[in-house]
Amino acid sequence: MHELTVLRMHACARPHTPGPMHALTQVFTPPHKLEAIRYLRNHQNVDGGYGLHIEGTSTMFGTALR
Repeated sequence: MHELTVLRMHACARPHTPGPMHALTQVFTPPHKLEAIRYLRNHQNVDGGYGLHIEGTSTMFGTALR
């Protein structure tokens, strides 16, 4: 079977499955969201990236993990 056909069939098989953003709104209350944003901004380096630890220089890997 063609790969694109399989992907379409899979997507149609679960039309009412909530996505990851729906799951996050169920787990994080508005105060939790604000705290997560505050934490990320406080640990962000001047160049906008993140290191592997708090004092680390920005790396692509560290930024992708955050």
